[in-house]
Amino acid sequence: MSQRQIAECVGRSQPEVARLLRFQPVSARGRAVARKRQEILRIAREAGFDRIRIFGSVARGDDGPDSDVDLLVTPPAGASLLDLARLERSLSDILGERVEVVPDSGLRSSLHDDALAEAIAL
Repeated sequence: MSQRQIAECVGRSQPEVARLLRFQPVSARGRAVARKRQEILRIAREAGFDRIRIFGSVARGDDGPDSDVDLLVTPPAGASLLDLARLERSLSDILGERVEVVPDSGLRSSLHDDALAEAIAL
């Protein structure tokens, strides 16, 4: 089955399917994200956040002992820093790892393209 056919079946775009197929967690941290994916999505969406994507060292598979889990999100209109902090705390508790939640509108332009290029939808 092609990526395009998979995308049509699951209601996603072909590029998103390609990114999903690329995420092959190699570390314990990456495997934890994969195992807890549905719970991460549920909690984020209940808080109004959308387009939850992993990026950074865990997405690339080169995370080390001091790495955190970087998540790129689209926040709801009017979301505050407190809303982001609450989501970070909830997801950190679920994963047992430090999580950094980054609003996609809040990336410095120098990081924006790199983060989006390696971001993988959960």
